[in-house]
Amino acid sequence: MRLKSLFIFLCIVFKSQFILSQNFDDLLKEAKSRADSNNYKGAIELLDKIIYKNQSNSEALRLRAYSKNKLKLFKEAISDYNQVIELNPLSSIAFYGRGNSFAGLEKYKEAIIDYDKAVILNYNNNEIYLNRAQAKSRLKDFTEAKNDCNLYIILEPNKSIGYFRRGVNNLNLNIPQEAFNDFEKANNSKDINGELNSTIGTVLSDFNYHEKAILYFSKSLELNYKKNEIFIRRAFSKSKILDYRGSIQDYTSSLELNKNNFEAFLNRGLLYYELKDYYAAISDFTKSISLKQNYNIAYFNRSLAKYKLKDYQNAISDCQNSLKINPEYFEAHELLGEIYFESKKFNLSIFHFSKAIKLEPNVSELYFNRGLSKNELKDFKGAIEDYSKAISINPNYDDAFYNRGNIKIDLKKYNEAIIDFDKTLVINPNYSKAYYNRGNMKIKLGQKESGCLDLSKAGELGLSVAYLAIRNFCNN
Repeated sequence: MRLKSLFIFLCIVFKSQFILSQNFDDLLKEAKSRADSNNYKGAIELLDKIIYKNQSNSEALRLRAYSKNKLKLFKEAISDYNQVIELNPLSSIAFYGRGNSFAGLEKYKEAIIDYDKAVILNYNNNEIYLNRAQAKSRLKDFTEAKNDCNLYIILEPNKSIGYFRRGVNNLNLNIPQEAFNDFEKANNSKDINGELNSTIGTVLSDFNYHEKAILYFSKSLELNYKKNEIFIRRAFSKSKILDYRGSIQDYTSSLELNKNNFEAFLNRGLLYYELKDYYAAISDFTKSISLKQNYNIAYFNRSLAKYKLKDYQNAISDCQNSLKINPEYFEAHELLGEIYFESKKFNLSIFHFSKAIKLEPNVSELYFNRGLSKNELKDFKGAIEDYSKAISINPNYDDAFYNRGNIKIDLKKYNEAIIDFDKTLVINPNYSKAYYNRGNMKIKLGQKESGCLDLSKAGELGLSVAYLAIRNFCNN
């Protein structure tokens, strides 16, 4: 009786284990299906059940690690891959997967070590070379990255991604022609698509090869890939080669697809501004503001256009609105300083230039402009201090030397004025007014011959008033 009972018990155990094994196989199959459908959370739920019952199921651990990696749970993925590698130290796919997780954490040296091990165990896995190339590129080892791209291309000569990646490394190695050739090979591959053409265009734009970037953006548009976005990218590249009209056309095409893109209105407004079509610029800046009312740069840009139209009051209002949104925006204070200078409100001009200097103390133009306002108020000492500060920041600031020299004339410091004009002309040998003023000062100090030569040079450079001075002081 006992033997029979034991036999029945063992049968039940074996049967239950067989059913459990069957259930795990079904769960694993379903988890793979979910992972293949990008339902990684759903896959992990099933894999957790399998691993809870059997912590040595390397396939379940590997698939869970893969799913976690896809969800950017890189540290958890690495933990699972560690267990897989303990169970199977010769698993190339586990080393490859862990390398991807390290790369996700930007631990590229660790990633490369794992990719190296994966390659040793399976040198025919083309994806390893591609990802290792990317990791090496992140470490700026572009030569080795290019070598890995070469290995990938040997295994996959008909895929565009290898040529694209190699092209990027060639750009980083400053071998542009090889990069252009690679991008063309990528474009001629059968698997080329609008997205990759767009990416090639973006890379070329980032490296300032805008004419070639435009070609790839155009190819992307031909394939109807994200047309709104590509019009904007192509517009940017066209603006960089000073094709402002073409750029405006692209922004207009983008706005036809999306009328609520405030940046497209803003950028098109800037192009109209460059073309001196200030009314069109103001219209676009206004539309940009209506779509994003708390964007201080749109107010500032509109104030620039109004300033150009001498609509000073409204320009001031826009600058003030810009500063309400961002009180640290020194350019708005700078523009207010210029507007008040043009309006001959020199104290207010000085006030705003001083505000700008407090925010950005190393901008030479701010001191120069404040010096202009102080000069208008006959604060010669203060103006000289500002011009001198501008020169200390930018020793090649010819206008600052020239203006400081002029103030020294007003202060009757003629020799010091000549020194400043000397420095002006070292920086800019074609500065006609510096020759003219230096010539007059030399004549005043009795250096007639040298002074007359300076007046003659000023005349040669187009300053007609110099010839009148020559008739008065140089012709006997």
